[in-house]
Amino acid sequence: MSVHQASHGAGSEHAHAEDPVKNGLIGVWLGLVALTFFLAVWIGSNAYLRSWSPAKFSLSAGAGQELPYWDTLVLIIACIVLFIAGSLFKKGAWRGFNAMLMLTAILFLAFTDIEFWLLQYFLSASVQVKTAYFATTAIQFTLGCLSVLLLIIAGVYASYRNKEKIRNFFPVVMNVWLYTVAISIVILLVTDVMTVGQFGAWCGTKLLGQ
Repeated sequence: MSVHQASHGAGSEHAHAEDPVKNGLIGVWLGLVALTFFLAVWIGSNAYLRSWSPAKFSLSAGAGQELPYWDTLVLIIACIVLFIAGSLFKKGAWRGFNAMLMLTAILFLAFTDIEFWLLQYFLSASVQVKTAYFATTAIQFTLGCLSVLLLIIAGVYASYRNKEKIRNFFPVVMNVWLYTVAISIVILLVTDVMTVGQFGAWCGTKLLGQ
């Protein structure tokens, strides 16, 4: 191998090592994978526990049943807005991108607020319901707060004339926002707060006014 090839190879490795987007993505996904394993064990254990006596773990009518539906609807809208923001980001349409970031922040604030009220509801519920739902709701609330914080940072970076920071930051944190949407919907479905069919029926009842 020639000196030129050796220096080129070393330069390529050095450039790869300093790539902030790739390194950030690796770090974020390692953290999300670890969190997913923790949630999977917790949810699986709760599902097994609830199978012994489903009636003791069921949610009574009221806020405990209604709020998760609104929560899921907000998350679905947030996911759509995020994909629109991603498309505008690729095109460099910064005015539209900033508007989508602001709308996403409002949606995640709504999601976090709903999770906060659910936390209070589960704290005052029976021991069984609290055991089954409080921890996962607390994790969702934490993810919501983190998402809002990252959206604020992204908004600040997007306001800079030099767009280098937002170009490095947005692709990395996009994974956190999409993960928050996906894992929250999965948790709501798996923990028997609702099913896909129930959510569809609720949408028809609430949104169409029937």
